[in-house]
Amino acid sequence: MKKRKIYYLTFLILVLVLLFSCATQQDLSQQQLELKSLQARMNRLEREVNKLKQESKSKVSEATILAEIDNLKTEIKMLSNSVDEYKDLITRQNREWEDFRSNIEQRISNLEAKKVPQTVTAPPTVHKPTPPVSSVPTTIPPTKPLAPDKKLYNEGFAAFKKGNYKLAKGKFREIIKKYPTSSLADNAQFWLAECYYREKDYENAILEYEKVIKNYPEGDKVPDALFKQGMAFLALGDKIDAKLLFNKVIKKYPSSLQAEIAKKKLLSIK
Repeated sequence: MKKRKIYYLTFLILVLVLLFSCATQQDLSQQQLELKSLQARMNRLEREVNKLKQESKSKVSEATILAEIDNLKTEIKMLSNSVDEYKDLITRQNREWEDFRSNIEQRISNLEAKKVPQTVTAPPTVHKPTPPVSSVPTTIPPTKPLAPDKKLYNEGFAAFKKGNYKLAKGKFREIIKKYPTSSLADNAQFWLAECYYREKDYENAILEYEKVIKNYPEGDKVPDALFKQGMAFLALGDKIDAKLLFNKVIKKYPSSLQAEIAKKKLLSIK
């Protein structure tokens, strides 16, 4: 009897163990499935996050490239103005040379017309000696040298075009100091500021542009100086002052090239 009970209890225990083992195995399988599902979801989310990051980087890169292109366009337009100014300077020099050459040719023609022929037929009743012909020098005088301020300006501008900003700054400063009333003084002040801007010394560039605005308020370089001041502030990360200056250019010189560029710059600033 006791043996039967022992067998019976043993059988029950084995059944319970098997049932518990099956239940545990099912739970483990279920958990493994859920874990795999979560792992798959996490992998998918990671892929989506990486995709978003790549898209974000792409957008930032595109924005950076567009900003660089816009800056290059601005520099090209400013350089075009410089080329036009240089062409005007060459045109003025050519005109002066043409005037000088015409004057010399006229003087030579006048001298040739005044020459007396060496053989003169005398009247039959009067015998007068032929008067000696005075010797007139026909040497063409040397070309008139350029005015000192123009010479300095040409040298400074040539150095600027070659990227020798140190030499250019010295020439432009000399014009401003020695010839403050020269018609080239405001241009010299502007290109002095441009030298600092090209050297990425934006603080000094802003100060020198300010001198163009304050010292030569009626000069034709004021719109350029205002705009480039804004560009210098923008390069320093000061968007507020940059916007103020761009708006000032648009308000004071609405039909200028600088106003047109300033409008585009305002749209690109966020």
